[in-house]
Amino acid sequence: MKQRSSNLVKWVRVVSVVTLFLCLTTTSALADPFIIDQRNDGFTPQGGFGFGARPLGQEFTPTFSGLNVVEILIGPRVLNSVGGVNIRIGSISGAIIGTSLATVDGSLPILPPGFAVLRFDFPTLIPLVPENLYVIELFLVSGSFGPVFSDTDTYSRGRAIAFGNPVPSQDLWFREGIRATQPIPEPATMLLLGTGLAGVGAAMHKRRKAHKSEEV
Repeated sequence: MKQRSSNLVKWVRVVSVVTLFLCLTTTSALADPFIIDQRNDGFTPQGGFGFGARPLGQEFTPTFSGLNVVEILIGPRVLNSVGGVNIRIGSISGAIIGTSLATVDGSLPILPPGFAVLRFDFPTLIPLVPENLYVIELFLVSGSFGPVFSDTDTYSRGRAIAFGNPVPSQDLWFREGIRATQPIPEPATMLLLGTGLAGVGAAMHKRRKAHKSEEV
């Protein structure tokens, strides 16, 4: 009887370890969250400038000491257009300190009326000096899309830029920040975690019970 109980405990341990391993190594390939620093996404999109208004972009004043993600609301859209963003110091003509990877406007969730949030990732962290002024400059590689501007001054820490000049009465819809270091587990991963912990607990309980029986 003791031998059977001992074997059961061993099997529970093996299953628990395997389950926990799967849990720790299973993460969502799609979940790539980021921590937002500056944002201007609280207004209803109406329209925007096309790239005929370039140089165009948005000033911002960060509180973080770096960034590697920028999101821009775009529309109207031409699917599979390719573009990117530069980060410049101080003005639209300032020194470029970072350029994002090229992003394709492909299968993105569409927001009415025909808008979509386009994400631009940077290969490395772009260092920033908190409370200094920077500019997100958009550039187009192929196709066509336009960033969405507000109709009023909705961001107090910078101005929109169109035709190379600041526009005090408008701002881009944008977010910027840093990719989170820890991925978000999927629901299935959380279930695996619970199963693994339950197995460990059961193994410990059986071991204590068997130990008490031996003492008696």
